[in-house]
Amino acid sequence: GSWRSRCGRGNMATMQRAQLMTLALVITLAGAIWIGIRSAGGTAPPATTTTQTPDPEPGPDALAATERTPAGREAPAAPPTRPQATAATPQPTQPPATGRSAPSLTLMVRSAATRAAIPKFRLSFRHAADTARAAGAEGRAELVLPPGAHGELLVEADGHLPFRAPIEAPPTGAPARHLDVFLDPAATASGIQLHVTYLDRTPVTDVRVQAIELPAGGVDDWTRGHRVWSRRTANPNGDYQLPDLAPGRYGIRVVATDRDGATLPQQPFERVFHLTGSNGYREDVVLEPGCLLTLDLIDRHGATFVPGNAAVGIDLRLPGGPAIARRWHRLVQGRLEAAIDAPPGPGPCWLETALAPNRYSLTIHVDGRVAAQQTLQLNAGDRQTERIVVH
Repeated sequence: GSWRSRCGRGNMATMQRAQLMTLALVITLAGAIWIGIRSAGGTAPPATTTTQTPDPEPGPDALAATERTPAGREAPAAPPTRPQATAATPQPTQPPATGRSAPSLTLMVRSAATRAAIPKFRLSFRHAADTARAAGAEGRAELVLPPGAHGELLVEADGHLPFRAPIEAPPTGAPARHLDVFLDPAATASGIQLHVTYLDRTPVTDVRVQAIELPAGGVDDWTRGHRVWSRRTANPNGDYQLPDLAPGRYGIRVVATDRDGATLPQQPFERVFHLTGSNGYREDVVLEPGCLLTLDLIDRHGATFVPGNAAVGIDLRLPGGPAIARRWHRLVQGRLEAAIDAPPGPGPCWLETALAPNRYSLTIHVDGRVAAQQTLQLNAGDRQTERIVVH
């Protein structure tokens, strides 16, 4: 009995050792398998759990980051990147055509005392062919000039001395010229001061100056306005100071004369001034050549036309233009007689002032009927006499 007992215990111990060896072998084999799987890039199967919480669905970038390439295969090439649409760069647009020529001269006009832009000013460019004029505001102005023209630039502003300079316009295709102009302040003046010159800038030494009071409103009719002052005067420098006038609107006319007071064939200067009693003006006046017209009215027999009791009218205007009232003069025994749109009497009569050179239409009326009609070409710088046959 004891032997069997010992044998039984020995067999049990042997079986336990066999089980332990088997377990160790299984563990060793399992470890080898796990190491092999790790070396081949595989993953161990996840442990089974009773509950699973799904992760939030990743976006495209997260999916690309978590994708794995199976072992032994090359990763597929990334798809070509599509260019993203971008806002089109706006192209500069050309300004709409206005039909106006580009300026060839630009100016910035300031006060020499304060360096501030002058609010309002006038400018002109005189050259052989024509005169270009413009008005400036807030210190800025521009002029369109003939390409390559040579002339004189004049800039004027109230309360400042005028600026003059010889200027050459840029040639065709060249960029516009720019000038910075500084005007010196003029001395405070009362009334009206005039500096009168011919087109070549030489002084007009003898003038006849008239001040005509004009109504506050309506059309300015200089021929019928009240002449409050008229005088012949002379100055070698061409400077003339008008007397102080009561506040109001005045038309100022300056006519060039010879030393004997006879009118010269120069167009008059005419401008309206508003006087308040405390303001003043200093004007730079340039007289241009004109034509002094004399009419010698004769009858069909060649004798001097005598109107008698008939009403005679003279209509002189630009062809197709409006009627303009004109004053006609004649000399009788050293005394000057005048009439508006009519001959002052028998014999030659002439215009009070010279006209701009041009072609004019002349019509003579007698008691309302047309007694003569013709076209006259008036030339610059001429004293022109026309004999007109009145029927």
